[in-house]
Amino acid sequence: MRHLVMMGFLAVAAPALAETVWDIDPAHTSVQFSIRHMMISNVRGEFSKVAGTVRGDQADPTRAQVEATIDTSSLDTREAKRDEQNQVLQKKIADYDAFVQKNWGPKGSVSQLNEQFLKPIVDRVHKIVTTFGSDEGYSIILDAADGNIIFGDKALDLTDRVLEQLRKEDSNGLPQPTGSAPPAPTGGN
Repeated sequence: MRHLVMMGFLAVAAPALAETVWDIDPAHTSVQFSIRHMMISNVRGEFSKVAGTVRGDQADPTRAQVEATIDTSSLDTREAKRDEQNQVLQKKIADYDAFVQKNWGPKGSVSQLNEQFLKPIVDRVHKIVTTFGSDEGYSIILDAADGNIIFGDKALDLTDRVLEQLRKEDSNGLPQPTGSAPPAPTGGN
């Protein structure tokens, strides 16, 4: 089932303490549209399935946030033939999405074949490149196809040095907000 997600942010969110959350009541909510067709007529319709929430402060509704989900399969243009064609189209889209996932999705047949046949080759190449890099004193070896680093001398890893410097700059281990001065040292022990 395909969904059209609509989010409206009218302003910055209200403070959390004053926030109220309302559920959109599908029985009292209408999502309607009008589209110009061939420059001579308008096609009007509505979606019968809508859900969502409205968050905000009752005292200031201009700061409300609306999040709505509209089920596109609930389209009604008040013309049976057009709606039937839309249902057929929605089914074809769902079938196509299922086909794509079955073949190219994370657990799809193409992904499994890729894992089965290419991963061993890539692992062998990576092992050979690592051996060359270490034995021949390379600092960095880049993949010519995509520019990714496929070998890097561990001496180039600055992680520990960066962490050490951060600890020196901030004795309590917490980063300081940008644009503010570090806290004044406290006296005592």
